This record gives sequence, C-alpha cells and structure tokens, in this order.
Amino acid sequence: MVAGAREKRAMSEALPLTEVTLRTEAKVRRERLRFGAPVRRQAISKRQQLAWLAPDATFALVRWRRNAYGTVSWRLFIAQAGRPGEALVAIPGVRPGAHALAVLQGAVRVRRGLLALGELERAGVNLLDISPAFWRRFQERVFQKKPLILPSPSQVAFGYARRKALS
Repeated sequence: MVAGAREKRAMSEALPLTEVTLRTEAKVRRERLRFGAPVRRQAISKRQQLAWLAPDATFALVRWRRNAYGTVSWRLFIAQAGRPGEALVAIPGVRPGAHALAVLQGAVRVRRGLLALGELERAGVNLLDISPAFWRRFQERVFQKKPLILPSPSQVAFGYARRKALS
C-alpha cells in the first residue's frame, strides 16, 4: 500500500462515514451507485458490497426490483451524506441516512432522470461538483417533464469548492 492510500484510509476511518449497501441478484434486484466517490469499498460476496462516503459527499443510488410479474420498484435517490447530529432522511440501504436532494420513483421518472444525468455528463459537467440546490431543481424539472437546464457556472463552482474544502 502506498503512503497516499495509507493516509486516505486512516483519514476515512477517523471520519463518520455514510455506509451504502449495494446488492445485485440476477433478474431480481440491482442496487448501484450511479455517481459518487466512495472513500472505501468492500465486497461482502459476489452479490453484495459496501461503499462508504465521506460527510457532505453527493451520490446517486439506483434501486431496481422485480418479481415474477415484472418490475415492482424503481427508484433513484440523489443524496448528500450527512454529519453526526444532523437530521437525516431514511433511505433504504443507506446508514445512518442522508440528505435527500432528489427522489424519483417509477420507471418513467427514473428513466427520465437517468437520461438527464447522462445529458449533464455529455455537456461536460462533473456530477460531483454540482451544488445541492441544483439537484432540488433537477427533481422538479423531471417531475414536470420540462427540459433540463444546465447548472450555472456558479452552481458548479460552489459544489467544486465545497468538495475540495472537504477532501
């Protein structure tokens, strides 16, 4: 292990991290991070892994489930990891919880949200650098079936500065 990796691991163990459980079962369930920068990952088994995120880290969690009759649940959570003592929202698979910035449910809305995330990436925007305020507007735009408005340079600069200050 190189010195930088050792220091990063020691720092991650000192911080109160948000734990995200990701499970995959073929044709039954799939939970994955669409974007986010985990400080650490650990494979529990072929079907399950854990990812830990630093406080204030922004991430997107996609959860899909089906049964014998088809898809029963499809959700997209864009959230921000919290700090100790903050009021957090309970998100399935996220411990102790997180600040929910955008929550999309249902196949149509989640697809629309995933397409919008791809659109942002194609426009050259780093999704980790966007401010939390943009994600709340993002949810409204998806719900209202309105075209996506790219984040302003100040929203990206704010998010970038916040992320750099925390790392």
